[in-house]
Amino acid sequence: MKIIIFFLTKIILTKPLIVICITLLLFLVNYFSFIGSRSIISTLQGYQEIQVLNKKGSYIANLDPNSDINTDKIHKKDTQKIYNYLNKNYNYAFQADGFVTELANNYDMEVTLNYINEAAYNLNQYDFPQNNKLYFNYDYNKEDIPVVVGPGIAESYPVGTSIKIQDSVLNRTLKLKVNGVLNSNTHRSNFYAPNSKNYYNFSIFVPANKRFINDSNVDLQLNGLMDLVLLESTKKMLKILVSMLKIT
Repeated sequence: MKIIIFFLTKIILTKPLIVICITLLLFLVNYFSFIGSRSIISTLQGYQEIQVLNKKGSYIANLDPNSDINTDKIHKKDTQKIYNYLNKNYNYAFQADGFVTELANNYDMEVTLNYINEAAYNLNQYDFPQNNKLYFNYDYNKEDIPVVVGPGIAESYPVGTSIKIQDSVLNRTLKLKVNGVLNSNTHRSNFYAPNSKNYYNFSIFVPANKRFINDSNVDLQLNGLMDLVLLESTKKMLKILVSMLKIT
């Protein structure tokens, strides 16, 4: 009891600055401990997610840090040539996200489109609580595209709802039909920074079949090449593709 009284009278009352400094120091220690622990957990989680690619025959695209890429000089005919070759000779996972579209929702949040092909979908195996899945056998000129939405969007557009959006990669209006809802905080870890994640609470998963990708503009095709994953391939086939990319 005397120790407590001494602390109150001699320290807190006479030296409040020291107490404030100690309190701030303790707060900072706890804060940085939390941030550090969270970063470690997020990194480990990311490595676990990427392990599905850690097998023979899988190759992940990566930009050469020493290369000087001028995207303004890359045209649709250049990227289309690459995809024509990919479609004939490779099995590949394609996923490109971050494309913004205007869509009113209860939270007034920005909505992004996540384009994904069937190989990438099967590879990631995103969970849908309502057990509805993406379908890739469709013709966007004749029918609504079956999509899956994040939980933040599902409150405004539940399963079965039809949506019209202006799609920038096809430069036209698309008709979508909500076929499923993602689990809360569904995300994808960055291949080269596993602690960095893209969350899809306000995203629309658009199944991108070969025709969709072929008809899309250079922005989507180039974005997809940045994170392209070759599956069941070989080093020889990889070198051929790299050589083709260099001369295109």
